[in-house]
Amino acid sequence: MTSKNKIVSSLITASESIVGVIDRVVSFEESQLVKNSDKAENPAGTVIDHPTSPVQPSKSVTPDKAPTADEGADASQANARPMGTDISDGAGDVDWDGVKSTGITLVYCKVSGGYSNTNYNHVDSKFADYWPQLEQSNIARGAYCFFDLNFDGQTQAVLFLKLINAAGGLKADDMPPCLDIEWSPSPSDAPFPTSNAWQDEALAWLAYVEAKTGRIPIIYTGLSMAQNHFDSRFSKYPLWVARYPTENPTTPTSDPYPSYAPADVGPWDTWTMWQYSENGTISGIGTGQDLDVLKGSVEDLVNETTVSGSSSSTKGKSQPDLSVTDKHARALQRNEAQPDHPGLSEDTPAAENKSFMVTVGKVSVYKTSPFPAVIYQGGLAVDADGSPFAYHPEPDSDKGLDYLANAGSPGNWWGIATKNGTPVVQGASDPAPGYYVSTTALEDPNFSSTDPRAYVNSSEIPFIVLPLNHHNFGGAMGDIGVVVNFSNGKSSYVIAADEGPPNNLGEGSVALAKALGVNSSAKSGGVSSGIAYCFFPGSGSGRPQALADINKIGGKLFSKFGGVDNLKNLLDEG
Repeated sequence: MTSKNKIVSSLITASESIVGVIDRVVSFEESQLVKNSDKAENPAGTVIDHPTSPVQPSKSVTPDKAPTADEGADASQANARPMGTDISDGAGDVDWDGVKSTGITLVYCKVSGGYSNTNYNHVDSKFADYWPQLEQSNIARGAYCFFDLNFDGQTQAVLFLKLINAAGGLKADDMPPCLDIEWSPSPSDAPFPTSNAWQDEALAWLAYVEAKTGRIPIIYTGLSMAQNHFDSRFSKYPLWVARYPTENPTTPTSDPYPSYAPADVGPWDTWTMWQYSENGTISGIGTGQDLDVLKGSVEDLVNETTVSGSSSSTKGKSQPDLSVTDKHARALQRNEAQPDHPGLSEDTPAAENKSFMVTVGKVSVYKTSPFPAVIYQGGLAVDADGSPFAYHPEPDSDKGLDYLANAGSPGNWWGIATKNGTPVVQGASDPAPGYYVSTTALEDPNFSSTDPRAYVNSSEIPFIVLPLNHHNFGGAMGDIGVVVNFSNGKSSYVIAADEGPPNNLGEGSVALAKALGVNSSAKSGGVSSGIAYCFFPGSGSGRPQALADINKIGGKLFSKFGGVDNLKNLLDEG
């Protein structure tokens, strides 16, 4: 997706035999998705995607050939195609009446993510303005995240959804969330990742957003990347593909060069939306804008990407029945608690060995075998997040369990639920009227994000806090474990329910501190050493659980692990 300050990477000059034949690789920000020796340098400085590219000989379409149903609609259908664009803060202030006068009926706004695949936590400075303005203007709106291929997918998804909620939330008739997947390296000559780990992180983003919103996200990418870097796991998500004709259109049209419409789109049967220009002129925004057309109507797209519906998420593909009572059940199905922990069977030996995984701050983290677990030892800082009494609007009072400054600040609240950027105060029917709604990373999707019941109550549930990059050692929100205080022998089964700074490990809830016999004050409590942690990756359901279930699952797994004595031996405390 383009902004006024586009990033366009140069292409590598190809051999003389294919000079003039160009395979277009495009992106939202117009950076180069993938470099390879089949690319030629365009003297005009514009990167284009040519229909006769040798990358797609079997389905390429020449200009004098009528498009098939998958390559472009016929004239009667094309006239009904909704026209759209996408914007980021580079567009500045927008005249939405002017946008509508150009024929634009749908707009995707950038929410988060950067240009260089290194700054996943970049926040688009205009999204909070654009989002409510689009609703008031009656323009169909959507939100997209520029994906960082080098960072944890769920963490990026959490930021994305928090920013949308702060701007007013996702409405039932909004277009589905979009994940912009491309390669925009920094430095510009950095090679494309040799590992496919980015695919797993992208799928984690997609699954998390689907679970939290009840909407099946769509994927934006360039044609070459769609053909060469995605597998069948992505085909359930509708495709928004970028491919530009030789002569780049400059005005919106519902019938944009149908002969050039993308044909071979990798694992997808067809595309749902086509970005056909990055050089459009749109009244109310200006020049150099992306131009898009949608196959079908906005209403169709909304219906097809609503999990509670029974229609397929991509046209022409058979999908599982989604007509379930819990609209999030389909998205969460992959995270349902299994009867046995991965790697656990009746004859699985206890944990006998450990191997180093990573250092977080000053804490060394290990994985064990044959029984799979993650163990480490450190202190315990006390986290009040999730308790209805965690934070109070009066920052200088003693009413909150923790200092308000530890929940963030105006415009950047991370420990408090917000609506339109304003912290949500609990009402008369809530557990703590007058207090803010305090959040945890682990949420129950059956409740609104402004409902205190959506979060894990720190005062009642023993939980641990994992760093933002917890996927580096296999952890996930909802995993079950045990924490032991070696100094007094007290222990507690726990659930991973919140996230902390990337370089900090050794934090838990108020309830956990009490269970371990540690000062439980979030303001002055905790202990600096002597606390052992053991959790079991893959043991959770991806959602909060009752204390009885945490104890049941934790007890079974810790017994199989080998118990406290084995944990002491493995951590050299025996």
